[in-house]
Amino acid sequence: IEKKKEQAFTIVNEIYNEVVETAFSLDKYRIPFYGIKNPDLENPINLFQRQLKIEELSFELAHANYKNTLESLIKIGKADQLSASHRIVLHWLKSIETAIQEQQRIFLRKSNLEASKGKPSFFILQMPSDKIASICVMHLMKTLFRQFIRDLHDTNKEESQETDFSTDNVKTPAIALFSELGRLFDKELKSH
Repeated sequence: IEKKKEQAFTIVNEIYNEVVETAFSLDKYRIPFYGIKNPDLENPINLFQRQLKIEELSFELAHANYKNTLESLIKIGKADQLSASHRIVLHWLKSIETAIQEQQRIFLRKSNLEASKGKPSFFILQMPSDKIASICVMHLMKTLFRQFIRDLHDTNKEESQETDFSTDNVKTPAIALFSELGRLFDKELKSH
């Protein structure tokens, strides 16, 4: 009887693993249309994969929307009315994108990359350069704003005053910060 139970258990496990593998490979099972009824009972790996998929889709939609808006501004001739910080960020984005494209071409010519678990470079080279550049600029902006807010908090602690962190207080120093960073970045580009 024990031997039969063991065989039945093994068969059930094999069927379960096959069903899980098949369901996992199908995209329609990853993101439910009406949400997850009991997220606390859901497998954490499934939740994590859904979160990654949602973030990837939202990033792609935001990136496409941004590019379309920028192209329409250029077409109607309103691109010159962008703020100085916005123009600097766009300049960074274009510069980083061209540099990444060039680096991708160099790596593809010089090396024979294979898809393997230990080498993420193969997968990075498969990504479009504009997407990598957007990710770089986005992380740069997050880091700058995080540091900027920390500096404001430190300054306020020294003065021991309550400060309203509305856009009026942050806007003027942020514009100065980005114009200085833009000038430094342009100097660096021109020197090379």
